[in-house]
This record gives sequence, structure tokens and C-alpha cells, in this order.
Amino acid sequence: MAWLCITEDTRRVEEAEQELTRGLTQFMLVIGVITKVRADKNFRSAVQRLLPEAENVVRVRAIEEHLDDGYVLPPEGLDTLVEATAHVLPDGEVLRTFAII
Repeated sequence: MAWLCITEDTRRVEEAEQELTRGLTQFMLVIGVITKVRADKNFRSAVQRLLPEAENVVRVRAIEEHLDDGYVLPPEGLDTLVEATAHVLPDGEVLRTFAII
């Protein structure tokens, strides 16, 4: 399983990312991960359309972000990414992948 990460800041999916997704899906499942999210503005839908081979597309902000005006954007989407990942992995792999030592 692979995560293909695309930053939301650029609002574009490169042809190389599309080709990489097509190539990877010949051998494994792929989840598109939109990173550094702030405002979707239908970007997730565009990514889904441009990466139809991806099993899912998830929006994620991994760390808290402090904006200049003092507003704080909390992390988001991490639980959704874990759930989407667990959904596509076989049960034995899920246990090994998310095992806490």
C-alpha cells in the first residue's frame, strides 16, 4: 500500500503524479493524501477525478498551524487517513501496521 502525497497549496496534480499512481496500482493499492490542508474548494474532487486508480483521497493537516492573525488551524484528517489505510489492508497487515510496542 502506498500514500501518494499532494500539497493543497499548489492546487494541481502533476502528470508525473498521475503516471506514478497508474504505475503503483499495478502492484499495490494507493491512497491519495492531500497535505497541508486549509480550504478544499473542490480540490479533493479534482484529485479524485485525476487519480481514478486511487482507492481513496484523504485531506490531512498533520501539525497545528498558526496563521499571522493569531488563528490556529488544528490537525485534521489523521483519523480518516488511518481508517482509510486500515480499510484497504488485509486484517493481519492492519494489526502489524498499527501495533503499539
